[in-house]
Amino acid sequence: MKCKLERLKGIDIPKNIIFTEKNNKLILTMNVNCITANMQENRAAFEAWALLGKVKGYNEVILNLNINNAINSSGHYNRFLYRVYCFNELFDWFSMSNELSKKANEFYNQYFKSNKLVYNIPANNEEKEPNHSEAKLEIYLANNSEIANQKLMLDTNVFFHQLPVGTFYEKKSRNTRLFTGGKSAIDLWGIEGDTLDIIELKVKNNKSLGVISELFFYVCLMRDFHIKKMANPYPVKWKDFRGFNMLRNTKINKIKGIILTEQIHPQLENVFGELKKCSQRDNTISFDKIVKIDDDLKKVYS
Repeated sequence: MKCKLERLKGIDIPKNIIFTEKNNKLILTMNVNCITANMQENRAAFEAWALLGKVKGYNEVILNLNINNAINSSGHYNRFLYRVYCFNELFDWFSMSNELSKKANEFYNQYFKSNKLVYNIPANNEEKEPNHSEAKLEIYLANNSEIANQKLMLDTNVFFHQLPVGTFYEKKSRNTRLFTGGKSAIDLWGIEGDTLDIIELKVKNNKSLGVISELFFYVCLMRDFHIKKMANPYPVKWKDFRGFNMLRNTKINKIKGIILTEQIHPQLENVFGELKKCSQRDNTISFDKIVKIDDDLKKVYS
């Protein structure tokens, strides 16, 4: 029997995830191709499918693994464990299989409670000629704060782009990196009072529900870095590149996530609405709004 999500029109259900239902519980079973994939892909975006299940009336969503062999540690897999841990903390209707719960808790306790994490910081102020559409838009908005505030309905003095999220254990090196490679960064960000605004950009035909997973990861990570203080900036002599000193010297009490997108997935607004409820469990984080890119902004990269 098909679950409710498989009966929805206009939804591409990932073939790598098995969707089953029992007693009004939705069970998501992911294989190794899901948990080691980029979180932007639909097959990896368990958060979006779990939230959609809740929206469509399931009382509980259970995440399960179907893996026969040991998984080699990788950036995508570690990031999956981190996201699962955070998601489980924030939603009481979500649970994990015993095996997954053990793995996620071990990962979080080993690294994020170790007092040994360091994170990357901007290495330069260079704005090379952007070679893709999202880069063009993020640089334009970072350089035009008044327009960015108007379009995003914010009140931020200044915006910056490409805030690194590189995370390392004890020291910065290729072998100590927890998550994915050296170019992972938040597209656009700014500070309103004591709130760090994080803006995730998606242009042209990019309308995957994976944007939910991406924004969720960034918001949780910035909370753990800048509110819970579970990591420190990598201890080098730095210059104030791309606003980092402002971030470092501001007492951040809240993290706010925003999506700026050209195309909107048919279920994105429903899923985002359910995601907003996480603030009931942790009022230091919020998911504020989805903003559609208008014709004026499209001209920046078209």
